[in-house]
Amino acid sequence: MDNLSDRLLNSLQTTLAERWQSWASEHGFASWCLSHPFWTLGLLFVVLVLFAGLVQALGRAIEQFWLKLAQLPILLFRLAWRRSTALTMDLLQEEKAKKRSEILTRLAELRTEEQQLLEELQRWL
Repeated sequence: MDNLSDRLLNSLQTTLAERWQSWASEHGFASWCLSHPFWTLGLLFVVLVLFAGLVQALGRAIEQFWLKLAQLPILLFRLAWRRSTALTMDLLQEEKAKKRSEILTRLAELRTEEQQLLEELQRWL
């Protein structure tokens, strides 16, 4: 009975060892990781830290996008307001220039009329 159990254990051990060798030759990196657990833990830690940084950067980018999107109506309103006030100021300047020229024209007319009235007054005197 001992002999049978020893042969059975040896057979099982040989079969498992062959399968392990076959799997290890097909999956080199996984085999290396299992053979070097401290290096694997270190690499896993570095990968997790890099992944966490990537997730944080992505989160900040998404947050900035939504903030800019939320601020867009305000920025558009400011731009429209500035343009409308600039247009209004231009129109006011045009109105002032037009009014000024009308006043100057009227003053010139009054000056000539004054001259005419003074000449007529001198003729009467």
